[in-house]
Amino acid sequence: DPRWLDRIDEAGMVMWCETLGPGVTSTHLQDEYFLHYQKQQMNEMLDNAMNHASIAFWAFFNEGKSNVIESCPGYQASSDTIQARDTTRFITYASNTYPPHDLCYDAATVISHNAYPGWYQSPTP
Repeated sequence: DPRWLDRIDEAGMVMWCETLGPGVTSTHLQDEYFLHYQKQQMNEMLDNAMNHASIAFWAFFNEGKSNVIESCPGYQASSDTIQARDTTRFITYASNTYPPHDLCYDAATVISHNAYPGWYQSPTP
């Protein structure tokens, strides 16, 4: 909602703007039909939020399968879509895969990790 972004701009806060939530599989990331609509959704996100100063990060595929090499072209295509329209902001995705297992870092300009020590896995990464 652009009104929410207006309030955040006014407050001087920094935001992360993201398409799609968790549940994106490696199969999705290799599916041209899925990627077509992901690109459409990213363009709609950019249309909606591009002129808001509070947006510092564009993101996609929250906790997707970035540990599967076959997923990386889908990550790169998403990054390229954003980069073609905005070269001024960071591009990222929230990974829940720790190095060296995350294989798609090249698609991001900022590395972001969601960590849940002791919650979903053992207390050590």
